[in-house]
Amino acid sequence: MPGINRIIALIDFSRYSPVMVQLCVRWSEVANAELVLVHRVPGLIPARATSVQKDSLVKAEEEEARVKLEELIKQFPTDRPVSFRTTHYNIVETVWEMTEEEGYNNFVVAGLKGTGMWKSLLLGGVTTHLINELEYTIIAVPEDLCQTGGGPCNLIPSRVVVLVKGQISLNDKALGNFLETFSGSIKEIVFLTVLTKRDSRKDAEASLSDLAARYNTRRKTSYQIFEGDALEEILNYVEDDTDTVLVTQKGSRTLTDRLFRKFFIHRLVEDGSMPMVVLPTQEDE
Repeated sequence: MPGINRIIALIDFSRYSPVMVQLCVRWSEVANAELVLVHRVPGLIPARATSVQKDSLVKAEEEEARVKLEELIKQFPTDRPVSFRTTHYNIVETVWEMTEEEGYNNFVVAGLKGTGMWKSLLLGGVTTHLINELEYTIIAVPEDLCQTGGGPCNLIPSRVVVLVKGQISLNDKALGNFLETFSGSIKEIVFLTVLTKRDSRKDAEASLSDLAARYNTRRKTSYQIFEGDALEEILNYVEDDTDTVLVTQKGSRTLTDRLFRKFFIHRLVEDGSMPMVVLPTQEDE
């Protein structure tokens, strides 16, 4: 595998941050990875402040944030290396610079929040910018993760459901790296597609069967085909395992397809409290 496994987690100190940190700790233990908690301070500096005053105020903000990060991680003791990074610069640029550091196999964890479908997807633009700008796998964590009693918790990636659409080429290198990195917990892989009236079921079965055969050397693999607007049927299937993680690919139609937007983003990621892994396209590799 390429370098030291590292999980870079964006923390905003919202009421959902503790669960997100707990997930990152569990995943870092599975992957034998280093964990870096990153927070961007507001940088609210009086307009008339001198350069010396500005530097002092920013350093004080960053130090206060670092202390809060240290207190946050104390809730979830771990033997994995944990470090902290605070900044007042653009968070996307900060993460991009971190991923340029040599010797690391990076996974970036960001949150999904908001009440509406698009608001939850965009996260004020941060998660979308990360997906667009980085050639690394992004793990998007919904704000309601583990918040509802008796509902899904998804604290480790046990069953991976890979969304496949049409003839789009799957990024085998990125998927393989994700599966290998978290091989300590992944027990099952399901390749899933949703057919439209224009799609050939025969072609879909052949493609999915080939994928399942290629990935079944170390764990159980299978595939599922659904047709049309089978929302409840898919919901029941995907939520059958509380440690299910969805995997899709940046640039594929599954990120803009109407059915995917309506169901997987709104129903599963926001309401179903299920993490989503976004792979880079093959062109990004």
